[in-house]
Amino acid sequence: MATTLIGQNGAQKSATIPVTVAGCGAVNASRTRTRPPVALMSHRFPRGVLHLRIRVLAAGRLSVGGTDLRTGYHRVKRAGVVSLSLRLRRAGLAALQRRRRIALKVRVGFIPARKGRSTVRRATMQIKA
Repeated sequence: MATTLIGQNGAQKSATIPVTVAGCGAVNASRTRTRPPVALMSHRFPRGVLHLRIRVLAAGRLSVGGTDLRTGYHRVKRAGVVSLSLRLRRAGLAALQRRRRIALKVRVGFIPARKGRSTVRRATMQIKA
């Protein structure tokens, strides 16, 4: 593409600049954004039980735990949304009674059944009594 620059004093400078279109042809694997294999979608805390909805993109084993939270496991047969119900530990229940509100740190781990790397996601959620 030919470009001409004209200065305030009338001097002209011409140059040819090569122009290419980005994004055509082969897709670079490092630039593509993929969805994480596991994601925490929502949570509820009715009557002392934490209900989690977790999206999983493949079959495998799901483990959920955290501070003041009992660890739970679930074997996932196929991709989809998994619902888990977990209870608080005694220390978590005591803290909830004392403070009426606690910040719960939740760790969601996923190990795929077939090839692939294990994934860990962490989230902090506010729980009210």
